[in-house]
Amino acid sequence: MNALEELVEQQEKVLNVLKTKRDQINDITNAVCHRFEISVAELKNESRHRKYVNPRAAFCYLIFKQSRHKYTLHEVGRMLDLHHATIINCLKNASNWMVSDKDFNERVKAAENDLSHLFVKLDVEDKISAVGVISELVDKVNKWITLNPNNPFCGYMTLLQSELSTHKKHLTND
Repeated sequence: MNALEELVEQQEKVLNVLKTKRDQINDITNAVCHRFEISVAELKNESRHRKYVNPRAAFCYLIFKQSRHKYTLHEVGRMLDLHHATIINCLKNASNWMVSDKDFNERVKAAENDLSHLFVKLDVEDKISAVGVISELVDKVNKWITLNPNNPFCGYMTLLQSELSTHKKHLTND
C-alpha cells in the first residue's frame, strides 16, 4: 500500500467517526422533520403556525444543546433563513415546551434518540487519542504535499488537511 492509499484509508476511518458539520445539520434536520411530520421546506417556512414553530424550536434546541459543533445564533439563523432574534425565541420556547408540552417533549426525545450516534460524548482519553491520530494524519498529509507539489491530488490533500485541522480544533475545544 502506497502512502497516498494509506492516507486515504486513515482519512476514511477518521471521517466515519467525525461527521462534518453539514452532515450533522442534515441529520438533525431530517430527524426533526421526520418526528414532526413536515418537509425540510416547511421547517424553513416563516409561518407562525404551531405546526411549523414547534419543529423550528426543536431544531434549534438540538443544534445548541446536543451538537458537538459550536454554532452562533447567526449561523443557525442562516440554516433556517431566520433572524438571530427568532432563534433566541425558538430556544426560549423549546426550553419551556420541554417542561410543559408532553407531545413536544416526546417528539424531541424521539429525534434525540434517532440521532444518538451523533451525540456520543467522548471522554478525555478518547479525545486525546483522536487528537493524536488526527495530528499524525495532518503531519503525513503535510509531508505528502511537500514531496508531491505537482501531483493533481494536492488540492484534495489540502482540503483533507483543512478538514482534519477543523476536527482537531473541535475536539480540543470541547
